[in-house]
Amino acid sequence: MVRKSDNDCIAITEPSESGCKGLGVCPRVVSLESVGTTARVHVRVFNISAKTIQIAPKSVLCELQEAKVLRNWSPDSGCKTEITSKTEPSQKEKDDVINELKLDLSHL
Repeated sequence: MVRKSDNDCIAITEPSESGCKGLGVCPRVVSLESVGTTARVHVRVFNISAKTIQIAPKSVLCELQEAKVLRNWSPDSGCKTEITSKTEPSQKEKDDVINELKLDLSHL
């Protein structure tokens, strides 16, 4: 949970310096647009150690940094890119790549 301020509506999650040792936080863009003075922020974490990590209740896992969206993209904005022709590489091009990578495919 985070207490919202008047001007923050989009933020980025970043690892907290006081976070759990061995626990990583995936940076994500989050929206704080909700009714009320607080917002629930979903945080993705991962274990970078080979040991079990215990997270205490109400631990500070990450920090939020204010972000500004410069461009907004929507998949249905009318900008569609379609591949109209799909060309298969020639056998010579395939052989060149195999030779360049020094692959032995004689057993296949």
